[in-house]
Amino acid sequence: MTAKIEKRYSWDHESGILVSIALAIAGFMLEMIKVNPVNGILRWPDTLIVGVSLFLLIFLISIIGYKKNIFNWLRSPSATFSSILLFTFFAILIGIIPQHTDTDSALIKGLRLNSILNTWYFMFSTIYLLFILGTVTFYKIMKFKSTKISFIINHLGLWFVVLGMSIGSGDRTELFMSVDEEQNFIWYAYDENQEVVEVPFAIKLNDFKLTEYPPKIALIQNESQKIVGKGINAPQLALRGSVVEFEKYRLKVLQVLEDVVSVNDTFRKINMPGAVYACQIEIHDKISEAHSIEWLTTGNRTFPAEFKKLDNEHSLVLLNPQVKRYESIVQFHTPDGKQGNSTIEVNKPLELNGWKIYQNSYDSNLGKWSPVSTLQLVYDPWKKLVYIGFLMILAGSFLMIVQRRKN
Repeated sequence: MTAKIEKRYSWDHESGILVSIALAIAGFMLEMIKVNPVNGILRWPDTLIVGVSLFLLIFLISIIGYKKNIFNWLRSPSATFSSILLFTFFAILIGIIPQHTDTDSALIKGLRLNSILNTWYFMFSTIYLLFILGTVTFYKIMKFKSTKISFIINHLGLWFVVLGMSIGSGDRTELFMSVDEEQNFIWYAYDENQEVVEVPFAIKLNDFKLTEYPPKIALIQNESQKIVGKGINAPQLALRGSVVEFEKYRLKVLQVLEDVVSVNDTFRKINMPGAVYACQIEIHDKISEAHSIEWLTTGNRTFPAEFKKLDNEHSLVLLNPQVKRYESIVQFHTPDGKQGNSTIEVNKPLELNGWKIYQNSYDSNLGKWSPVSTLQLVYDPWKKLVYIGFLMILAGSFLMIVQRRKN
């Protein structure tokens, strides 16, 4: 019996580790000699052909080589462990080494460790994992038992997820489009290299809107200009009628004015860049019982902030408000005649012709008066397959729990 098992798994034990090392070395060598970078050859529809071909190849090997020694090894624990280990190793490197950034390291540049998803060695590790995962799954299908349905669904879903997120990553396109309220429809965007890319739709910015939280009153150290931000001295929202306590001082907010400028010791409301927040406060020194009424203002490039020096150690300032939300109100049309209006927010994208269009940024120097909005355009044809895979994993896990409870 022992001899039969040893013959059946003659490739077991260290063989899995050796295969992983060989695949990694082969990938590193291809990167070093600059042979056809992966991100130049694996694009749609090539990725679809690779995915379908890999699926069919695994199916044929599973049928033809069902009782062969190599097939037995492909579904062995050694092959499974080594494939997961190799794939996980490169996944960890992606988390450790910043991706898609410039570097002075000759090693990182030579092996493209700052762009791992587009390398030969990552592709080899992915195909190896998919091959082993597929072989194990097909083996369970051919040895079908009702108790293994959850296993099959779970592993087949995982196969789809790995395929879509790795081999399909080359088809993910990310562009940026800058739209201006004074411009007409824009039909092009820019990639990470600032190259112009035509897109299958046109967008016009009708309006950009930004809302803010109320500004905060803060206590700062005079010498270091740092905010005293802990405990009772933490910055507090400047809300009309609210009471704030800092150290020995009790503050009451009398007025809060938005979008104003200081003119001849008074404040005038304006709706244009350069306007600030102004806050009138009553200051009570709880020790000396002294009272005073002061104005604090936020600052910008046009108007410096107004603050109140309390003593030799501390001063009161009004912090610039934090952004609450911002959105672009746009029009769009496509070559096939589709047109309409939409509001695009950070986490509420517009879906158009297979693209997702997200709110990305704006002119931070102008803030709420920015006439320009930057949109992020994302196209990912493999996204639906990944979602299907995750649903299958959840379904398989649920069935597994149900089966265990029945048993």
